[in-house]
Amino acid sequence: MTKETLKQTGKWLGRAWPVWAVLAIAVLNILAYRLIQYDRTSVHTVAGSLLQIIGSGFVLFSLNSNLGLFKQGTLRQRVSRWWADRPFRKRSDITLQAHAAAHVHVGGEASVEIVTPAKTLEERIEQLEKNVERFRLEMGEKEQKLRGSIEAVRQEMRAGHSEINKKISDVERPMATAVIGGANLQFFGILLVFYGTLLPVL
Repeated sequence: MTKETLKQTGKWLGRAWPVWAVLAIAVLNILAYRLIQYDRTSVHTVAGSLLQIIGSGFVLFSLNSNLGLFKQGTLRQRVSRWWADRPFRKRSDITLQAHAAAHVHVGGEASVEIVTPAKTLEERIEQLEKNVERFRLEMGEKEQKLRGSIEAVRQEMRAGHSEINKKISDVERPMATAVIGGANLQFFGILLVFYGTLLPVL
């Protein structure tokens, strides 16, 4: 068995730490049962009650952590909000303030060109050609600006998409770790309660 295999085996066994912890407590309890010369029934009763209390505490602690993880507030905060919402409490006056703001931005470009009226047909044709050329140049400039704006929006959307994916990954990793750790802690607490319940009758 290689060193890497031993390392992976240790991690695999470590994932079941609630079971090993309860087994260790059971072994200590058996040793204490054999060594202590007092009333063993009373010792089992007291130990069972303590284990149930400790196990319930682990479960409550894990639930409290999960509530904080999902922004639901801790158990203490939820109890405080429940007590603050009682219908028979004395209500104080509430002052509401409203603020409104409006921002208007108007932007535009205007060009003014003074054109003398054409007299001959040749002048009219020349003036028309100039107008067509000027219109073509203006449309080309507007098209370039529009393409630049579209490309800027695309780059901004790509950057925003990458940032969103990064934030989702940053949230998923600690959330998965916290949820798995909380589930193990709850399982450990339930095992302690179960063992503490059985202990007096063993």
